[in-house]
Amino acid sequence: MFICPYPKNRVASQRFRFEQYLDVFEEHNIAFSIASFWSEKAFENLYSSGNFLLKLLGFIYGFISRAFLLLSLRSYQLVFIHREALPLGPPIWEWLAINVFRKRVIYDFDDAIWLQNTSAENSFVSGLKWHSKVNWIIKNAILVFAGNDWLADHARRSNDNVEVIPTTIDQQLHEPSPNQQSELTIGWTGTHSTLKYLDPILDCISRI
Repeated sequence: MFICPYPKNRVASQRFRFEQYLDVFEEHNIAFSIASFWSEKAFENLYSSGNFLLKLLGFIYGFISRAFLLLSLRSYQLVFIHREALPLGPPIWEWLAINVFRKRVIYDFDDAIWLQNTSAENSFVSGLKWHSKVNWIIKNAILVFAGNDWLADHARRSNDNVEVIPTTIDQQLHEPSPNQQSELTIGWTGTHSTLKYLDPILDCISRI
């Protein structure tokens, strides 16, 4: 069971961290399911301005879905959690999955999500984010996948079974241009909340 925040094929971190490898699971006859917190409809409203009621309803729906999901965990041998099961609050879902339903959890993270990060999009819920839950999940997972050495060093403070799995791209999908004289194209992946991190390097990108 893959537990993730967003619907499939919607955000870069999920595509690069596990979605692009799903074909390999199918080739080896490994059955899997994907359970996102935000539904497709809720995701469409998530980063739009206003629509507070729709966002609240989307959150409630996701929370209820997560509750029912616990009851189905007996069908799975492993639970793979990308970043977190619930976007707000302490690691209640993870605690229940591990301690009550006795599931073995693999935890995957590709960013320093244990640090406070408040943006214009999430400022009104920043106090409920509970960033410290990341360390609890790391400590209680049977295996941790970290996106780079720096993240892995942090994880190893709480768990000895940590592997560095770099964030990669699908080379069958993203191929270098055969024309070496073609215009240089720089690609960037991220979300509305991380767009601000491009601002300090815009001049450098322009010169390149």
